Amino acid sequence: MTMPFEQIRAVLLDLDGVMYRGNVLCHGAAQFVTFLRERHIRPFFLSNNSRAGADAVADKLTRLGVPTGADDVVTAAELLVRYMSRVKRKTSAAVVGSDWLANELGSQGWQVRDSRAEYLVVGLDHQFTYAKLKAGVEMLLAGARLLAANRDPVNPIEGTLEAGCGSIVAAFQAASGVRGLCIGKPSLRMLREAQRRLRLEADQLLIVGDSLVSDMALARRGGTHSTLLLSGQTTRATIDRLPAGRRPDLVLEDLAELKELWQESLA
Repeated sequence: MTMPFEQIRAVLLDLDGVMYRGNVLCHGAAQFVTFLRERHIRPFFLSNNSRAGADAVADKLTRLGVPTGADDVVTAAELLVRYMSRVKRKTSAAVVGSDWLANELGSQGWQVRDSRAEYLVVGLDHQFTYAKLKAGVEMLLAGARLLAANRDPVNPIEGTLEAGCGSIVAAFQAASGVRGLCIGKPSLRMLREAQRRLRLEADQLLIVGDSLVSDMALARRGGTHSTLLLSGQTTRATIDRLPAGRRPDLVLEDLAELKELWQESLA
């Protein structure tokens, strides 16, 4: 499929598996961002990161050689905190996730506790245990609301994939029967926030990601252009099995190939 590069005014980039894996930049990532900026096309980062806000992500990108400001980043974690900040009656919340997430909710007036809470808020938790699963299921069966930062089953890291936030969410759902609300991609909340900041229409945006269930699903729902990269969690064999209506506009190896294709369109 031909990509109308001349229409695109901003590229919404995923991070894990697109810009970097762990602490290593993906092939062509820095050069692609430079290419966009030289042409006055805005690189903007949409991350399902459930552990930190925009500052931490911007700092990491800058440290890895891609200078970035917090205004160019939206994370699922910060959108989850914003969602909770708008709840009129702030009572109690149990957090399965990072200290950052728990601290931010506490600063918004929530009583953060380990049990008997009215909300169970789930992000990526590298110290997840059976005891946490048991306590969370008990809360859900008692009527607690389930809020998930994202449903990503895995995260691409250096050399492999790690279990993602979605795997933890799936455990709570399977045990309790409670579906819950997802705040991050593929929810349109993240896309609408990007559009609000960028002041652009959907057909002026290109979403680039490595996940069919979050990045590409968001592109379909939001009506943007889409490019799936094979530098993260999705394989070519998976793409080949998809029906035509669910395939992204482009499927490429990495950002280096996308830059090359874009350059060719300018010739």
